Amino acid sequence: MITILYRACGKEVDTTELRKDRPVWFDKLKCFKSIHDAIQNCNKTKVELTVLMDGDENNSLSKYITDLNYKIIYNNFKSNNESLKHQLNYSKQINSDVIYFLEDDYLHTKNSLNILASGIQKYNLITGYDHLDRYTRTDDISYQNEIIEFYDTCHWRTAESTTCTWMCTKKYLEIVMPYAEYFMLNDRDLFRTLYQNNIRLYSPVPGVSTHVHKDFLSPGIDWCNLHNLIRK
Repeated sequence: MITILYRACGKEVDTTELRKDRPVWFDKLKCFKSIHDAIQNCNKTKVELTVLMDGDENNSLSKYITDLNYKIIYNNFKSNNESLKHQLNYSKQINSDVIYFLEDDYLHTKNSLNILASGIQKYNLITGYDHLDRYTRTDDISYQNEIIEFYDTCHWRTAESTTCTWMCTKKYLEIVMPYAEYFMLNDRDLFRTLYQNNIRLYSPVPGVSTHVHKDFLSPGIDWCNLHNLIRK
């Protein structure tokens, strides 16, 4: 079973103002709908999702999630760091084969969870996000030492690091958690340290999810078109 801990907040929801690094079509409701559609389409394993909402029920994202019958646990940290700490702590009470730590500004393809459910069994620590900058920058600690291989239905490659959105098996989480709690939002340092401890992060090629950052969308997929096809 995969347990998704969806870390959300009310920012960038009920406003026409977006951060400068967002594409004009960015919509948190559609981000959530994309993972909902992926859950509905997943035939590889059982999936459960709990939302950890930094805010209250008085925003359209909370109302939307409630209408889709997902459990929401509310808090009022008003802090990215504190909400991440809460997510990591909350995961310790979850009895699940796999935990997916997911932020609310990600889009997923409809088949994403089937791909991830397959990959996690082999690689133990993965992300669905195929970072565009992993192909262009030369300062990665693993530069020129990446692995690409074919497994099940797609190619998988090692990646130096990712954001605070990642999936991990229960057996690996015991090793990864102390590092995650130490580095917190310093995600690149987290994964670089794991690399130095012979724990590699893998991602599918092409990606099956993307951080919705206009300059760093997973390559090979028309995310704008996918976004437009998602019905709220």
